[in-house]
Amino acid sequence: MPFDVLTPAQAAAYLQLPEATVLDEANAGRLPGRLISGQWRFIHIALTEWMRSGGGVPAVSAKARVRAVIGTWKGDPTVDPMIARIEADRRAAPVGG
Repeated sequence: MPFDVLTPAQAAAYLQLPEATVLDEANAGRLPGRLISGQWRFIHIALTEWMRSGGGVPAVSAKARVRAVIGTWKGDPTVDPMIARIEADRRAAPVGG
């Protein structure tokens, strides 16, 4: 799935690079990722966009990227029912709760 969170090993496999290279690039700020409690994590779609853009770290926020994807769903009749299901699920089990 495009929003999967990847470990450095998984990101390296996806990018077909050595894990050490992925960690070096992330530590240098040249690869989009997050350092969480001392461990790097990467979003699959952010790595895809990074590759597509020629390797530059995107200057847009994650929220802006999600909004851009949502914009591609305009007119899709499955979106409203999907959003309703997500809202119902979140009411039943709030995120972080």
